[in-house]
Amino acid sequence: MAETALHNLMPGGRQLRLMIGGLLAAFSLGLLGLLIGLQAGPAWRLFLLLPLWGSALCFFQARARTCVFLAARGLRETAAGTEALTDAGEVLQLERRARRVHLQALAVAAGGTVLALLIPV
Repeated sequence: MAETALHNLMPGGRQLRLMIGGLLAAFSLGLLGLLIGLQAGPAWRLFLLLPLWGSALCFFQARARTCVFLAARGLRETAAGTEALTDAGEVLQLERRARRVHLQALAVAAGGTVLALLIPV
């Protein structure tokens, strides 16, 4: 298998995910600061799970050079847009990597949310 077939993101797609991941991380920290400043109860901090998951997902996708949404459809980025993967082995490999990226992002988001819940008000 060629190196380009093992990943489905081009450098531009990786940069976009890094930028969005950074924005979502900053949003999560701002939301946490707001919730602490308003002395909101710990249950309100559960809302941090979604932006933390999005941020972690973007960062892990950039690191793995794998878009989980493209992998689910058997696609990869090209300079001209997207194209379907024709090798079933490559599709399976990308689907496995996408599952791992999803699980890593969920674990980081859950851990971050638990840490946010432990901050005293």
